[in-house]
Amino acid sequence: NILFKYDEQKTLRDIKFVDYQLMFWGSVAMDIYNFMMSSWQIDLKVSKFDELLRFYFEKLIENLKILKHERKLPTFEDLEGELLRKGFLGEFSGMFCGFES
Repeated sequence: NILFKYDEQKTLRDIKFVDYQLMFWGSVAMDIYNFMMSSWQIDLKVSKFDELLRFYFEKLIENLKILKHERKLPTFEDLEGELLRKGFLGEFSGMFCGFES
């Protein structure tokens, strides 16, 4: 989460990061599973997972290009493989976020 501070003229004056408790360097699967389990309704988790994952991937690639990512860009298959290899993270996130959210 990011907190923005504006002056009276609505000019951005300061930015602060908040909620550091989940900041770490790790698998993209953790971000996806955590977001999915904490934010999506159960029917979306079941019926729209592939569509939402594709949207996430397209935005990820778009932003990596904007940021001039210097390494080889991941493929959608790379992302799917990471989610399969780290599937236990979805179960772990579900324990804390609730599968029925």
